[in-house]
Amino acid sequence: MQFTKLIIYNLAILLGLLFLAEVGFRISEPDYAYYERTCAADFYEKAWQKLDTNWVQKDTTLGWVCRQKDYLKFYQPDFFNVAYAINSDGFRSPEFTIPMDTFPRAKRVLLLGDSFLFGIFLENDQTISAKIQQQLGADFEVFNLSIPGWGLDQMFQAYSKYVQQIQPDIVLLFYIDDDISRLVEAFYWGAGVKNAYSLEKGELILRDPEDGQLNDLESFFCFNSQIVNRLYKVGVFQKALPLSKAILQEMIESEKASGRSLITVRFPRREQIGNERLKKYDLEVFFKEHHCTYQDLEKEIRLLPKEAYDPFFIKQDDHPSESGTDFISKKLVDMIEKAS
Repeated sequence: MQFTKLIIYNLAILLGLLFLAEVGFRISEPDYAYYERTCAADFYEKAWQKLDTNWVQKDTTLGWVCRQKDYLKFYQPDFFNVAYAINSDGFRSPEFTIPMDTFPRAKRVLLLGDSFLFGIFLENDQTISAKIQQQLGADFEVFNLSIPGWGLDQMFQAYSKYVQQIQPDIVLLFYIDDDISRLVEAFYWGAGVKNAYSLEKGELILRDPEDGQLNDLESFFCFNSQIVNRLYKVGVFQKALPLSKAILQEMIESEKASGRSLITVRFPRREQIGNERLKKYDLEVFFKEHHCTYQDLEKEIRLLPKEAYDPFFIKQDDHPSESGTDFISKKLVDMIEKAS
């Protein structure tokens, strides 16, 4: 009985300290951004199947691509009237299902990315890929394998699936930090389940999408407690970094074997500019060690005054505006021309 009372007493003290710590975090950082990519237990088999997002086309290999619809409804109603030209494979790109081994041919550029490179909320001629094509001219063909919500794993899977078919001369991977965090999560709101990887003895292994996901109770605490959410974020970052390096190394080695050099570009979210604390992953040393062409566009943007780079982003959102795609496309064209 005495021992039981002691346990209860210590638990009460622990809970009291945790409560005080939670209150302290909330007072010191009231605008804390919760990491909440998924709410897995509700999400799997339930919530996303009931949600008509209009744009999602399920894909057994890649998780999801886009439907072939003129108007795709993403999460900003102000942009529901934007037209998206989607090819038969579900990408905002010229077709690549036709025979592509004809010669002579233009040099081919394969782009890999997420919604930033896809050009969400932008008309077709305002996107990064369209501007790259325009600047490079008829001597190049640009193919864009970028889908909203994709992680680095899906970019790698798309690369593996289509690289032999497209036969690119240059491969460019354009990512944001969230694309690395997404390696740990196998679900995405409004899109569904995707194939995911784990690392076993340094090897990439496909894992069960449900493995490591949160149940209802864990989800509640994770997305309502700053303490639990902070611990969850640390766990996500620690798992994601080695996974990202393993995936990137496979892509780098594949490109070297094909006689090409992978180009990699990081782009920041608006709030990350000038705030090192918000930079989740730094892969510059990794790319240098693997002799991979790399550019962090945040460094370029930091050289500009805020009033100059603020228009690079859509006002209601973090995604690039047409002004932003102008800036980005010029930087990418410089890298592509040097590589070619």
